[in-house]
Amino acid sequence: MVEQYRDLITTVKEELTNNTFVVVLLSTIVFGVLRWNKRNKQGSHQSTLQAHSSSQPPKVAALIIYPIKSCGPMPVRRSAYTDMGLVHDRFAQISDATTGQYLTPRDPKNAKLLHIVPTIVYEQQQNSNDKQRSPAVHIHLDLRTKKIHANDTTLRIANVNATLASTTLSTTTVCTPMTGPTVRLQDLGDAVATWLTTVTGIAGCRLTAIGPQYHRSVVPNPDQQEPVPSIRRLTNRDDDDDDERKKEQEQTETDEDGTGIKIIEETEEEQPFAAAAAAPVVSLADEAPFLLTSTASLLDLNIRLKARQQQRRRDRGSSSSSSVEAIPMARFRPNIVVTGTQPWEEDTWQRIRIGGQHEFYVWQRCGRCAMTTIDPHSLQRGAGGGEPLATLGTFRERAQGQRNFGMHLIPVPVAATASSFSPPLLSSSSSVLSVGDTIEVLEYDQERLQEWKRLFSSDGASP
Repeated sequence: MVEQYRDLITTVKEELTNNTFVVVLLSTIVFGVLRWNKRNKQGSHQSTLQAHSSSQPPKVAALIIYPIKSCGPMPVRRSAYTDMGLVHDRFAQISDATTGQYLTPRDPKNAKLLHIVPTIVYEQQQNSNDKQRSPAVHIHLDLRTKKIHANDTTLRIANVNATLASTTLSTTTVCTPMTGPTVRLQDLGDAVATWLTTVTGIAGCRLTAIGPQYHRSVVPNPDQQEPVPSIRRLTNRDDDDDDERKKEQEQTETDEDGTGIKIIEETEEEQPFAAAAAAPVVSLADEAPFLLTSTASLLDLNIRLKARQQQRRRDRGSSSSSSVEAIPMARFRPNIVVTGTQPWEEDTWQRIRIGGQHEFYVWQRCGRCAMTTIDPHSLQRGAGGGEPLATLGTFRERAQGQRNFGMHLIPVPVAATASSFSPPLLSSSSSVLSVGDTIEVLEYDQERLQEWKRLFSSDGASP
Protein backbone atom coordinates (compact mmCIF):
# COMPACT_ATOMS: atom_id res chain seq x y z
CA MET A 1 0.00 0.00 0.00
CA VAL A 2 2.77 2.40 0.90
CA GLU A 3 4.58 1.56 -2.33
CA GLN A 4 1.44 2.47 -4.29
CA TYR A 5 1.38 5.91 -2.67
CA ARG A 6 5.03 6.43 -3.53
CA ASP A 7 4.36 5.50 -7.20
CA LEU A 8 1.44 7.92 -7.24
CA ILE A 9 3.66 10.78 -6.05
CA THR A 10 6.20 10.05 -8.77
CA THR A 11 3.46 10.15 -11.42
CA VAL A 12 2.01 13.38 -10.07
CA LYS A 13 5.47 14.99 -10.02
CA GLU A 14 5.94 14.13 -13.69
CA GLU A 15 2.50 15.28 -14.84
CA LEU A 16 1.95 18.25 -12.52
CA THR A 17 5.40 19.75 -12.26
CA ASN A 18 3.93 23.22 -11.96
CA ASN A 19 1.39 22.30 -9.27
CA THR A 20 3.56 22.31 -6.16
CA PHE A 21 0.57 22.37 -3.84
CA VAL A 22 -0.74 18.99 -5.03
CA VAL A 23 2.66 17.36 -4.69
CA VAL A 24 3.11 18.67 -1.15
CA LEU A 25 -0.39 17.55 -0.22
CA LEU A 26 0.12 14.00 -1.45
CA SER A 27 3.55 13.82 0.18
CA THR A 28 1.97 14.82 3.48
CA ILE A 29 -0.63 12.06 3.13
CA VAL A 30 2.01 9.40 2.50
CA PHE A 31 4.11 10.64 5.42
CA GLY A 32 1.05 10.34 7.63
CA VAL A 33 0.42 6.78 6.46
CA LEU A 34 4.01 5.78 7.19
CA ARG A 35 3.91 7.38 10.63
CA TRP A 36 0.59 5.73 11.45
CA ASN A 37 1.98 2.36 10.35
CA LYS A 38 4.99 2.76 12.65
CA ARG A 39 2.89 3.84 15.61
CA ASN A 40 0.49 0.99 15.01
CA LYS A 41 3.34 -1.53 15.19
CA GLN A 42 4.72 0.06 18.37
CA GLY A 43 1.27 0.07 19.90
CA SER A 44 0.80 -3.60 19.06
CA HIS A 45 4.15 -4.40 20.71
CA GLN A 46 3.20 -2.48 23.87
CA SER A 47 -0.29 -4.03 23.96
CA THR A 48 1.16 -7.53 23.81
CA LEU A 49 3.55 -6.78 26.67
CA GLN A 50 0.87 -5.11 28.78
CA ALA A 51 -1.43 -8.08 28.31
CA HIS A 52 1.23 -10.25 29.96
CA SER A 53 2.02 -7.81 32.80
CA SER A 54 0.30 -7.82 36.17
CA SER A 55 -0.59 -5.34 38.86
CA GLN A 56 0.25 -8.02 41.43
CA PRO A 57 3.73 -8.31 42.98
CA PRO A 58 6.24 -10.32 40.97
CA LYS A 59 6.34 -14.03 41.77
CA VAL A 60 8.64 -16.97 41.30
CA ALA A 61 7.32 -18.86 38.26
CA ALA A 62 9.96 -21.58 38.11
CA LEU A 63 12.98 -22.96 39.95
CA ILE A 64 15.58 -24.94 38.02
CA ILE A 65 18.61 -26.87 39.22
CA TYR A 66 21.42 -28.11 37.00
CA PRO A 67 23.18 -30.80 39.07
CA ILE A 68 25.94 -31.22 36.48
CA LYS A 69 27.15 -28.04 34.84
CA SER A 70 26.19 -27.80 31.13
CA CYS A 71 23.97 -30.87 31.33
CA GLY A 72 20.17 -31.08 31.43
CA PRO A 73 17.91 -29.19 33.86
CA MET A 74 16.04 -30.50 36.90
CA PRO A 75 12.94 -28.33 37.51
CA VAL A 76 11.70 -28.34 41.12
CA ARG A 77 8.76 -26.83 43.00
CA ARG A 78 10.85 -25.89 46.04
CA SER A 79 14.49 -25.99 46.98
CA ALA A 80 16.74 -25.23 49.90
CA TYR A 81 19.67 -22.97 49.18
CA THR A 82 23.03 -22.07 50.69
CA ASP A 83 25.48 -19.24 50.14
CA MET A 84 26.68 -21.10 47.02
CA GLY A 85 23.24 -21.35 45.36
CA LEU A 86 20.35 -23.80 45.21
CA VAL A 87 21.24 -27.08 46.89
CA HIS A 88 22.55 -29.53 44.24
CA ASP A 89 22.95 -26.81 41.60
CA ARG A 90 26.15 -27.23 39.57
CA PHE A 91 27.76 -29.36 42.25
CA ALA A 92 29.57 -31.33 39.53
CA GLN A 93 31.22 -30.76 36.18
CA ILE A 94 32.61 -33.02 33.47
CA SER A 95 36.36 -32.50 33.26
CA ASP A 96 39.13 -33.60 30.93
CA ALA A 97 40.96 -36.57 32.46
CA THR A 98 44.38 -35.20 31.54
CA THR A 99 44.15 -31.44 32.03
CA GLY A 100 41.26 -31.16 34.51
CA GLN A 101 39.72 -28.52 32.24
CA TYR A 102 35.94 -28.13 32.33
CA LEU A 103 34.40 -29.56 29.16
CA THR A 104 31.82 -27.24 27.65
CA PRO A 105 29.21 -27.70 24.89
CA ARG A 106 30.50 -24.42 23.48
CA ASP A 107 32.97 -26.79 21.82
CA PRO A 108 30.92 -28.72 19.21
CA LYS A 109 32.58 -32.03 20.05
CA ASN A 110 31.13 -31.77 23.58
CA ALA A 111 27.60 -30.83 22.49
CA LYS A 112 26.02 -34.12 23.59
CA LEU A 113 26.57 -33.12 27.21
CA LEU A 114 23.29 -31.21 26.79
CA HIS A 115 21.53 -34.57 26.26
CA ILE A 116 22.51 -35.89 29.69
CA VAL A 117 19.67 -35.52 32.18
CA PRO A 118 20.75 -35.70 35.86
CA THR A 119 18.24 -36.19 38.67
CA ILE A 120 18.76 -36.05 42.41
CA VAL A 121 16.86 -38.79 44.26
CA TYR A 122 16.32 -38.82 48.02
CA GLU A 123 15.83 -42.14 49.81
CA GLN A 124 15.12 -42.61 53.49
CA GLN A 125 16.35 -45.83 55.09
CA GLN A 126 15.36 -46.84 58.61
CA ASN A 127 17.90 -48.82 60.60
CA SER A 128 16.04 -51.97 61.58
CA ASN A 129 18.24 -52.34 64.69
CA ASP A 130 17.68 -48.80 65.94
CA LYS A 131 14.20 -47.49 65.17
CA GLN A 132 14.56 -44.68 67.72
CA ARG A 133 16.84 -42.79 65.36
CA SER A 134 15.61 -40.74 62.45
CA PRO A 135 15.83 -42.53 59.11
CA ALA A 136 19.11 -42.06 57.27
CA VAL A 137 18.83 -40.04 54.09
CA HIS A 138 20.71 -41.33 51.08
CA ILE A 139 21.10 -39.10 48.04
CA HIS A 140 21.50 -40.77 44.67
CA LEU A 141 22.48 -39.17 41.38
CA ASP A 142 20.57 -40.74 38.48
CA LEU A 143 21.84 -40.12 34.96
CA ARG A 144 20.00 -40.81 31.73
CA THR A 145 20.08 -39.64 28.14
CA LYS A 146 17.24 -37.88 26.38
CA LYS A 147 14.80 -40.19 24.62
CA ILE A 148 15.93 -38.97 21.23
CA HIS A 149 18.89 -41.35 21.58
CA ALA A 150 18.50 -44.86 20.20
CA ASN A 151 20.83 -46.17 22.92
CA ASP A 152 18.89 -44.60 25.79
CA THR A 153 20.71 -45.73 28.93
CA THR A 154 20.71 -44.90 32.62
CA LEU A 155 23.20 -44.99 35.45
CA ARG A 156 22.85 -44.45 39.19
CA ILE A 157 25.61 -43.17 41.45
CA ALA A 158 24.24 -44.50 44.72
CA ASN A 159 24.61 -42.65 47.99
CA VAL A 160 26.67 -39.91 46.38
CA ASN A 161 26.52 -37.80 49.55
CA ALA A 162 28.39 -40.47 51.51
CA THR A 163 30.83 -40.89 48.63
CA LEU A 164 31.72 -37.21 48.71
CA ALA A 165 31.93 -37.13 52.50
CA SER A 166 34.39 -40.05 52.61
CA THR A 167 36.66 -38.94 49.79
CA THR A 168 40.40 -39.15 50.31
CA LEU A 169 43.34 -37.34 48.78
CA SER A 170 43.64 -40.16 46.26
CA THR A 171 40.31 -39.16 44.69
CA THR A 172 40.95 -35.41 44.81
CA THR A 173 41.81 -33.80 41.50
CA VAL A 174 42.71 -30.27 40.51
CA CYS A 175 40.23 -28.94 37.95
CA THR A 176 39.61 -25.70 36.13
CA PRO A 177 36.06 -24.27 36.17
CA MET A 178 34.68 -22.02 33.45
CA THR A 179 36.02 -18.90 35.18
CA GLY A 180 38.48 -18.20 37.95
CA PRO A 181 41.40 -20.16 39.40
CA THR A 182 41.67 -23.94 39.75
CA VAL A 183 39.69 -25.81 42.40
CA ARG A 184 39.90 -29.19 44.13
CA LEU A 185 37.12 -31.59 43.12
CA GLN A 186 36.40 -35.24 43.83
CA ASP A 187 36.54 -37.78 41.01
CA LEU A 188 33.42 -39.99 41.08
CA GLY A 189 35.04 -43.02 39.54
CA ASP A 190 35.60 -45.12 36.45
CA ALA A 191 32.07 -46.50 36.04
CA VAL A 192 30.46 -43.12 35.44
CA ALA A 193 33.42 -41.98 33.30
CA THR A 194 32.95 -45.01 31.02
CA TRP A 195 29.19 -44.37 30.82
CA LEU A 196 29.75 -40.73 29.89
CA THR A 197 32.18 -41.64 27.12
CA THR A 198 29.73 -44.21 25.76
CA VAL A 199 26.75 -41.84 25.54
CA THR A 200 28.58 -38.68 24.46
CA GLY A 201 31.51 -39.97 22.45
CA ILE A 202 33.87 -37.78 24.51
CA ALA A 203 37.02 -39.72 25.23
CA GLY A 204 38.91 -39.19 28.47
CA CYS A 205 36.20 -37.40 30.44
CA ARG A 206 35.61 -37.64 34.20
CA LEU A 207 32.73 -36.63 36.43
CA THR A 208 34.16 -34.43 39.16
CA ALA A 209 32.20 -32.98 42.07
CA ILE A 210 32.39 -30.56 44.96
CA GLY A 211 33.74 -32.15 48.13
CA PRO A 212 35.15 -31.06 51.49
CA GLN A 213 38.30 -29.54 49.95
CA TYR A 214 36.43 -27.27 47.56
CA HIS A 215 36.39 -23.50 47.88
CA ARG A 216 35.64 -20.94 45.20
CA SER A 217 34.91 -17.24 45.51
CA VAL A 218 32.77 -15.05 43.29
CA VAL A 219 35.12 -13.19 40.95
CA PRO A 220 34.51 -9.95 39.05
CA ASN A 221 33.65 -9.92 35.37
CA PRO A 222 35.78 -7.10 33.93
CA ASP A 223 33.38 -6.66 31.01
CA GLN A 224 30.44 -5.93 33.35
CA GLN A 225 32.52 -3.59 35.55
CA GLU A 226 30.53 -4.40 38.70
CA PRO A 227 32.67 -4.88 41.85
CA VAL A 228 32.01 -8.01 43.90
CA PRO A 229 30.19 -7.02 47.09
CA SER A 230 31.90 -8.15 50.29
CA ILE A 231 29.96 -10.13 52.87
CA ARG A 232 30.06 -7.05 55.11
CA ARG A 233 28.33 -4.99 52.42
CA LEU A 234 25.76 -7.71 51.79
CA THR A 235 24.74 -7.67 55.45
CA ASN A 236 24.87 -3.88 55.80
CA ARG A 237 21.22 -2.86 55.88
CA ASP A 238 21.93 0.84 56.48
CA ASP A 239 21.25 2.16 53.00
CA ASP A 240 22.67 5.57 53.88
CA ASP A 241 26.09 4.29 54.88
CA ASP A 242 27.74 5.30 51.60
CA ASP A 243 31.12 5.98 53.22
CA GLU A 244 31.33 2.39 54.44
CA ARG A 245 30.46 1.03 51.00
CA LYS A 246 33.03 3.28 49.35
CA LYS A 247 35.69 2.09 51.78
CA GLU A 248 34.89 -1.54 51.00
CA GLN A 249 35.14 -0.90 47.28
CA GLU A 250 38.56 0.64 47.78
CA GLN A 251 39.65 -2.44 49.75
CA THR A 252 38.70 -4.77 46.91
CA GLU A 253 40.88 -4.91 43.82
CA THR A 254 41.41 -7.33 40.95
CA ASP A 255 44.39 -9.61 41.52
CA GLU A 256 47.42 -9.60 39.23
CA ASP A 257 46.17 -12.21 36.75
CA GLY A 258 42.60 -10.92 36.77
CA THR A 259 41.11 -14.25 37.85
CA GLY A 260 39.92 -13.40 41.34
CA ILE A 261 39.69 -10.69 43.95
CA LYS A 262 42.19 -9.55 46.49
CA ILE A 263 41.13 -8.11 49.82
CA ILE A 264 43.59 -5.55 51.18
CA GLU A 265 44.95 -6.68 54.54
CA GLU A 266 43.28 -4.77 57.34
CA THR A 267 44.89 -3.06 60.32
CA GLU A 268 45.10 -4.75 63.70
CA GLU A 269 42.05 -2.89 64.95
CA GLU A 270 40.07 -4.06 61.91
CA GLN A 271 41.08 -7.75 62.11
CA PRO A 272 37.75 -8.88 63.68
CA PHE A 273 36.05 -7.64 60.53
CA ALA A 274 38.48 -9.18 58.04
CA ALA A 275 36.45 -12.37 57.58
CA ALA A 276 33.32 -10.34 56.89
CA ALA A 277 35.13 -8.49 54.11
CA ALA A 278 35.76 -11.73 52.22
CA ALA A 279 34.10 -12.39 48.90
CA PRO A 280 30.94 -14.50 48.61
CA VAL A 281 31.29 -18.14 47.58
CA VAL A 282 29.89 -19.92 44.54
CA SER A 283 29.39 -23.43 43.19
CA LEU A 284 30.67 -24.43 39.73
CA ALA A 285 28.34 -21.89 38.11
CA ASP A 286 30.10 -19.45 35.79
CA GLU A 287 29.96 -16.27 37.86
CA ALA A 288 27.39 -16.13 40.65
CA PRO A 289 25.33 -18.37 42.96
CA PHE A 290 22.02 -17.56 41.22
CA LEU A 291 20.77 -16.46 37.81
CA LEU A 292 17.35 -14.77 37.65
CA THR A 293 15.37 -14.14 34.46
CA SER A 294 11.85 -12.89 33.75
CA THR A 295 9.08 -14.08 31.46
CA ALA A 296 8.33 -10.48 30.43
CA SER A 297 11.87 -9.91 29.18
CA LEU A 298 11.77 -13.17 27.21
CA LEU A 299 8.47 -12.13 25.62
CA ASP A 300 9.91 -8.75 24.64
CA LEU A 301 12.99 -10.43 23.17
CA ASN A 302 10.88 -12.80 21.09
CA ILE A 303 8.64 -9.98 19.81
CA ARG A 304 11.74 -8.11 18.66
CA LEU A 305 13.27 -11.26 17.18
CA LYS A 306 10.11 -12.02 15.19
CA ALA A 307 9.90 -8.44 13.89
CA ARG A 308 13.55 -8.55 12.75
CA GLN A 309 13.11 -11.84 10.92
CA GLN A 310 9.93 -10.67 9.23
CA GLN A 311 11.72 -7.50 8.12
CA ARG A 312 14.56 -9.57 6.67
CA ARG A 313 12.04 -11.60 4.68
CA ARG A 314 10.48 -8.46 3.29
CA ASP A 315 13.91 -7.10 2.38
CA ARG A 316 14.60 -10.30 0.45
CA GLY A 317 11.20 -10.12 -1.23
CA SER A 318 10.14 -13.43 0.32
CA SER A 319 6.42 -14.13 0.55
CA SER A 320 6.86 -16.92 3.10
CA SER A 321 4.40 -16.72 5.98
CA SER A 322 6.02 -19.42 8.13
CA SER A 323 6.09 -18.56 11.81
CA VAL A 324 9.32 -17.62 13.55
CA GLU A 325 10.32 -20.09 16.24
CA ALA A 326 10.39 -18.38 19.64
CA ILE A 327 13.46 -18.77 21.85
CA PRO A 328 12.54 -20.82 24.95
CA MET A 329 13.69 -19.88 28.45
CA ALA A 330 15.70 -23.10 28.58
CA ARG A 331 18.31 -21.52 26.31
CA PHE A 332 19.29 -19.13 29.13
CA ARG A 333 19.61 -21.77 31.89
CA PRO A 334 18.28 -19.67 34.81
CA ASN A 335 17.79 -20.81 38.40
CA ILE A 336 14.89 -18.47 39.18
CA VAL A 337 12.28 -17.38 36.65
CA VAL A 338 9.97 -14.56 37.72
CA THR A 339 6.65 -13.39 36.34
CA GLY A 340 4.61 -10.23 36.88
CA THR A 341 7.30 -7.70 35.95
CA GLN A 342 7.72 -5.23 33.12
CA PRO A 343 10.28 -6.18 30.47
CA TRP A 344 13.84 -5.79 31.76
CA GLU A 345 12.60 -4.43 35.08
CA GLU A 346 14.90 -6.90 36.85
CA ASP A 347 17.82 -4.76 35.63
CA THR A 348 16.83 -2.05 38.08
CA TRP A 349 16.80 -4.14 41.23
CA GLN A 350 19.60 -3.86 43.78
CA ARG A 351 18.21 -5.83 46.69
CA ILE A 352 15.12 -8.06 46.78
CA ARG A 353 13.29 -10.26 49.28
CA ILE A 354 11.77 -13.55 48.11
CA GLY A 355 9.05 -15.35 50.03
CA GLY A 356 8.91 -12.69 52.72
CA GLN A 357 12.25 -13.56 54.33
CA HIS A 358 15.04 -14.44 51.91
CA GLU A 359 17.15 -11.46 50.83
CA PHE A 360 19.32 -11.32 47.72
CA TYR A 361 21.73 -8.75 46.35
CA VAL A 362 21.11 -8.23 42.63
CA TRP A 363 24.72 -7.95 41.60
CA GLN A 364 25.25 -7.69 37.83
CA ARG A 365 23.70 -8.35 34.45
CA CYS A 366 24.48 -11.67 32.81
CA GLY A 367 26.34 -11.40 29.51
CA ARG A 368 25.23 -14.18 27.19
CA CYS A 369 27.50 -16.44 25.16
CA ALA A 370 27.25 -18.89 22.26
CA MET A 371 25.59 -21.49 24.52
CA THR A 372 22.30 -19.65 24.00
CA THR A 373 22.48 -20.28 20.25
CA ILE A 374 22.53 -24.09 20.68
CA ASP A 375 19.20 -25.92 20.48
CA PRO A 376 19.48 -28.35 23.45
CA HIS A 377 17.38 -30.97 21.63
CA SER A 378 18.64 -30.93 18.04
CA LEU A 379 22.08 -29.48 19.00
CA GLN A 380 21.79 -27.21 15.96
CA ARG A 381 23.85 -24.04 16.34
CA GLY A 382 23.23 -20.48 15.25
CA ALA A 383 19.80 -21.02 13.69
CA GLY A 384 18.07 -17.88 12.43
CA GLY A 385 21.30 -15.96 12.04
CA GLY A 386 22.80 -16.63 15.45
CA GLU A 387 19.72 -16.01 17.55
CA PRO A 388 19.08 -14.92 20.22
CA LEU A 389 22.45 -13.15 20.35
CA ALA A 390 21.81 -11.31 17.08
CA THR A 391 18.63 -9.68 18.38
CA LEU A 392 20.07 -9.06 21.84
CA GLY A 393 22.90 -7.22 20.11
CA THR A 394 20.46 -4.68 18.67
CA PHE A 395 19.25 -3.37 22.02
CA ARG A 396 20.96 -5.15 24.95
CA GLU A 397 24.64 -4.78 24.13
CA ARG A 398 26.75 -2.66 26.45
CA ALA A 399 30.02 -0.84 25.82
CA GLN A 400 32.16 -3.89 26.64
CA GLY A 401 30.29 -6.09 24.17
CA GLN A 402 28.16 -7.91 26.73
CA ARG A 403 24.72 -8.87 25.37
CA ASN A 404 22.72 -9.20 28.55
CA PHE A 405 19.79 -11.35 29.58
CA GLY A 406 19.15 -12.06 33.25
CA MET A 407 20.64 -10.91 36.53
CA HIS A 408 23.17 -12.54 38.83
CA LEU A 409 22.09 -12.78 42.47
CA ILE A 410 24.11 -13.27 45.63
CA PRO A 411 22.20 -14.40 48.75
CA VAL A 412 22.49 -12.12 51.77
CA PRO A 413 23.94 -14.05 54.74
CA VAL A 414 22.00 -13.96 57.98
CA ALA A 415 24.95 -12.39 59.81
CA ALA A 416 28.04 -10.44 58.77
CA THR A 417 30.39 -13.38 59.21
CA ALA A 418 32.46 -15.37 56.79
CA SER A 419 30.41 -18.00 55.05
CA SER A 420 31.12 -21.46 56.48
CA PHE A 421 31.61 -23.84 53.61
CA SER A 422 29.55 -26.98 53.22
CA PRO A 423 29.30 -28.97 49.98
CA PRO A 424 25.89 -28.67 48.31
CA LEU A 425 24.94 -32.32 48.75
CA LEU A 426 25.95 -32.33 52.41
CA SER A 427 24.13 -29.17 53.46
CA SER A 428 21.05 -28.89 55.62
CA SER A 429 19.54 -25.45 55.14
CA SER A 430 16.38 -23.89 56.53
CA SER A 431 16.40 -21.35 53.71
CA VAL A 432 13.89 -22.60 51.15
CA LEU A 433 12.54 -21.00 47.96
CA SER A 434 9.26 -22.13 46.41
CA VAL A 435 7.43 -21.59 43.15
CA GLY A 436 4.78 -18.96 43.87
CA ASP A 437 6.89 -16.98 46.33
CA THR A 438 6.33 -13.24 46.02
CA ILE A 439 9.21 -10.87 45.31
CA GLU A 440 9.58 -7.55 47.10
CA VAL A 441 12.01 -4.93 45.81
CA LEU A 442 13.85 -3.45 48.79
CA GLU A 443 16.29 -1.24 46.91
CA TYR A 444 16.89 -0.06 43.36
CA ASP A 445 20.19 0.50 41.61
CA GLN A 446 19.79 4.16 40.66
CA GLU A 447 22.09 4.08 37.64
CA ARG A 448 20.42 1.01 36.16
CA LEU A 449 17.00 2.45 37.01
CA GLN A 450 17.65 5.62 35.02
CA GLU A 451 18.93 3.56 32.11
CA TRP A 452 15.79 1.41 32.18
CA LYS A 453 13.54 4.48 32.19
CA ARG A 454 15.37 5.86 29.18
CA LEU A 455 15.36 2.63 27.17
CA PHE A 456 12.28 0.63 28.15
CA SER A 457 9.73 2.73 30.05
CA SER A 458 7.03 4.02 27.69
CA ASP A 459 6.26 7.01 29.91
CA GLY A 460 9.56 7.42 31.78
CA ALA A 461 8.01 6.15 35.01
CA SER A 462 9.63 3.78 37.49
CA PRO A 463 8.58 0.09 37.59
